[in-house]
Amino acid sequence: MVKIYYFAWLRQKIGKNSEQLDLPISIQNVAQLRDYLIGQSQAYAILQQYDDVIKIAVNQQYVDWQEAIKAGDEIAFFPPVTGG
Repeated sequence: MVKIYYFAWLRQKIGKNSEQLDLPISIQNVAQLRDYLIGQSQAYAILQQYDDVIKIAVNQQYVDWQEAIKAGDEIAFFPPVTGG
């Protein structure tokens, strides 16, 4: 099982701030997780649409889309933010 967090406007677009997921054995990295989520619901397509600017953290460390994941990990997706 992994815990997934969505922040800022990603939370609004996806419709939840977090979820727990039993990780299918075929998912080895964050990009595969994203693709799996998109297969479950088009609400997750936002992760691919903005994959060049979304920040990802695994266990509170920033990583890229190819970062390996495993059961017990916490994965967070952060959209870009602007100040003002």
